[in-house]
Amino acid sequence: MEDKALIWMALAILALMLLAEIAYNLVIYVPHIVYPQPSPMPTSTISNMNTTIVFNPLPYYASLPTIVNSSALTSLKVSKIFISNGTGIPVLQNIVKILSMNASEVTPTAYFSIANLGGFYVNHKLAKNASYTIQPLPLNSNGTKPNMTQINLILQYYNFSPYNTSYPPSDNISINSLVYSIIDTYTVKVTISVSYSTSTSLASSSTSHNGNQTIVTKYYKMSVSGTVYLLANGSSIASNNFQFSYTAVSPCKLPYPGAPIFQESFSISGNVIVPPGVSKTVYSTYNVTAYQYKKEHTSGNITYICYYPTDPSFNYQPDYFNWYEYNVTVPVRIDVFNGTNPITQIGNHAYMGRDINANFSYAVWSSDPQSFVSDEIATYDTIHYGNFTIKRTWNAGYVEVIPQEYTQSSGNTINHYLSFTIQSNVVQPPSWIFNYPKDIYKSNYANNYGQLAYYYALYKFLYNLVKNNTASQYYSYINWEVDIFANEIALQMALSNSSYPQSINPYLDSLFNKSGNQAMIAMQPILIMSWGTYYHVFNGTYNVKKIDNWTYSMILIDIPGTWLNTTPYILLYNGNMHNTSYLTDPTNIEHSFVVFWWYNYNTTMYSNLPGKGQAITFYEWYPYNYNDIPIYFETLNQAFTIEYYNSTVYNYTKQP
Repeated sequence: MEDKALIWMALAILALMLLAEIAYNLVIYVPHIVYPQPSPMPTSTISNMNTTIVFNPLPYYASLPTIVNSSALTSLKVSKIFISNGTGIPVLQNIVKILSMNASEVTPTAYFSIANLGGFYVNHKLAKNASYTIQPLPLNSNGTKPNMTQINLILQYYNFSPYNTSYPPSDNISINSLVYSIIDTYTVKVTISVSYSTSTSLASSSTSHNGNQTIVTKYYKMSVSGTVYLLANGSSIASNNFQFSYTAVSPCKLPYPGAPIFQESFSISGNVIVPPGVSKTVYSTYNVTAYQYKKEHTSGNITYICYYPTDPSFNYQPDYFNWYEYNVTVPVRIDVFNGTNPITQIGNHAYMGRDINANFSYAVWSSDPQSFVSDEIATYDTIHYGNFTIKRTWNAGYVEVIPQEYTQSSGNTINHYLSFTIQSNVVQPPSWIFNYPKDIYKSNYANNYGQLAYYYALYKFLYNLVKNNTASQYYSYINWEVDIFANEIALQMALSNSSYPQSINPYLDSLFNKSGNQAMIAMQPILIMSWGTYYHVFNGTYNVKKIDNWTYSMILIDIPGTWLNTTPYILLYNGNMHNTSYLTDPTNIEHSFVVFWWYNYNTTMYSNLPGKGQAITFYEWYPYNYNDIPIYFETLNQAFTIEYYNSTVYNYTKQP
């Protein structure tokens, strides 16, 4: 036993000497969160070769990519509102988006679920710390990348409480009966004026005899030409030229004695400007009538009988055209529901309170029957969520009054009246605004999220820590270095019988207690790495110690060339390209300080390993589908085939 202890001590010293040759100059990374920008993480330098860094997960919680499950927003039941699968936008951005929605877009159940969850951003208190030592293995042959030293990593964990707020405001609008009255009248009196000339000529003549008396009968024709003028309130607005003629006839041809020989009706129209400055057409009808008369005289034995037309007579009655101005009022009642100190805005008027009576009024002439569209009715409030000021607006719509013109005549008076209808363009709130969930806040979604997303935050932190301290040509190997850190953390945890069954995330309790059973510890690298690469977890027998129910895993990683042929890797194929993988078990009793990739397919260090040519499914994004959180963690999967085990230099009696 003493020889074995000396061997392990020598191996540990050699590993530390290798790491001591690397030049370390740590650049501490603060993740870029567009929405919003987090504050820098605190650090303190211990020495040139050792650095202490405090990992604050809060900024990273905000960056978890999520997709909104739109159907869940209108569900009356607690649902998975966010889907997290590595795509989408930061969860904080989606939370702010939903908190900004109005009552027609999101039910109270969904809204308060998101508010509860959103407490992670605004209500937090440091609860505990755990300290681990991590140090990189070089990515290049001369040991200069990454440019990092041994790190004393202090992990922080916070307790969270829900964000409490009100449900967004909305309006119930009641439109009462319209009221209107005539407030003004404009009358146009229409008359005519005529100017004309006449000329008379003989139209026909006939001779007859009565004994020795000769009778000469003559009929005369009258030609008339002139102009008729249409007068509106005494001013000429139109004129028509006319020309006509008529001829006297034998009295026996008249329908009755004294009947006119000419009778016609004519119309004339024109446009006049009436309030409110519009052009309207007015008209008048007039009658033209002419008669005939007889003149008779005798000269010797000749008697002359002459029939002459009379001058025309222009007859009309004045016409009166009336237009009316109306005052129209629409009374509206607005009941405001929910919100925090809501304000109802109607045009330039702001109303406080929840019971509002408002009148929409306008004046309109029947000569220009324009519809009336009221100002938009909008109720809004403002809430504060962290450094966000969120305005929640309910756009209730507007009221439209539509006038219809109709004409009513009485004798020579033509009245232009209006009737009115109301077109309601208001939006009524959905019935769910009254269905408040009673037990949403019985669960602490914010605290649950803080536990479930912790490993995501830790992965992002470690990934960017490596990225900010190496050159771009090594970016493809960042996950390899993060996996080293993840396993180094697990290597420092003590094996015990603890499984923390009462915890939402027992692995997190194990991490902060630095102790746990074999599965608790063996899963630490998976829980960290699953957010950035594919993995497969096995449960089998650890043949070195003959222990069943042993947890170990394969993690898909690009291996730096300087390490590729000196570590036991697995070659995988997914149908398009080859990939390398490690079999990881940080709880293997025979571990060294920095090397933790174990397997030997030929000597079955582990039972339950796939054979060469066998296909297995790898996963990415850990499925934390705990009921008491409105996020569904959707695991991605991809099939790989085992092509090659590069394990010839290892077996369970020969340590690396």
